Amino acid sequence: MKKLTVLIAALAVVAAACGTSSTTSTTSVPSATSTTSAPAPAELNGTWTLVSVALKTQMISVAEEFGAKIDFANGEFTGNGGCNSLFGSYTAAAGSITFESVGMTEIGCPGAQQLEMTFVRILTNADSYSIDNGVLIIRSGTEELALRRS
Repeated sequence: MKKLTVLIAALAVVAAACGTSSTTSTTSVPSATSTTSAPAPAELNGTWTLVSVALKTQMISVAEEFGAKIDFANGEFTGNGGCNSLFGSYTAAAGSITFESVGMTEIGCPGAQQLEMTFVRILTNADSYSIDNGVLIIRSGTEELALRRS
């Protein structure tokens, strides 16, 4: 009987340690460069939804249901990478853009993680942007995010 009591107590401790947690942590992602801020172009203001990702060897179409989006408002941004919330600041002028003080929650979402990390990596390393026919293209070297105004 004593061994059964010890076993039940040990199982209770293990079960408690494996319980779910509702806490969300936040990580700050360093930006590639930091510049002094100037007024952000009004053309960026608003919500943009990710529609495709162009990598060196691959083009990925993104369903709207994935939920990756970014909302620009006068030098600040918020958004979602498909699972986690994003936030930070940006500077943009004459076709160049830099994201700074990028932070994001850290919720585990199997199936969304790889695309989300690619989205965040391209944002944090972005060097230029353009808007053509209602599509915002954010570039980092040879990689691009294509977003449509929501």
